[in-house]
Amino acid sequence: MPVIDASVLIVSGKSGRLALLKELFGSVTVSKEVRDEALRKPGSAEAIALENAVKENWVVVKGTSPPDGTLGKGESSSISLAIQEKDILIIDDRKVAFVASTMGMECRGTPYLLFLGLKRGIIRDRKETIELLAVFVANGLYLSSDVIAEFYALLERM
Repeated sequence: MPVIDASVLIVSGKSGRLALLKELFGSVTVSKEVRDEALRKPGSAEAIALENAVKENWVVVKGTSPPDGTLGKGESSSISLAIQEKDILIIDDRKVAFVASTMGMECRGTPYLLFLGLKRGIIRDRKETIELLAVFVANGLYLSSDVIAEFYALLERM
């Protein structure tokens, strides 16, 4: 089960598309710290979506070794959990992804989820992929201009 960081949960929850993770992977894992971070705003769209996903048992919350303190609690616990679970880490923070990759971990971000969804037919076509990216950005996903340019270039080749 992939390990999901808070930014991915929050943005997809705010966008009404948290279930995309279920459609892609069946179930996913989050650390207790990430769950707590995503639930910081009780009653928000992202909190309600996450609470429902946990109740439905497709988002599994697990404890992990204490974060090391060099990164935020959520990011550190996500890295620790991905190492513990020996699985991919889905995270949008490039700095944290770099740190994790130096530890030999496979890291992907939200654009990867969109490409995977398109490839598997969960997302109908390129137009819907672009629309979903726009919704995610409108709901707080930050992507640098070069990442967006690469996203469009890769999408054009699909």
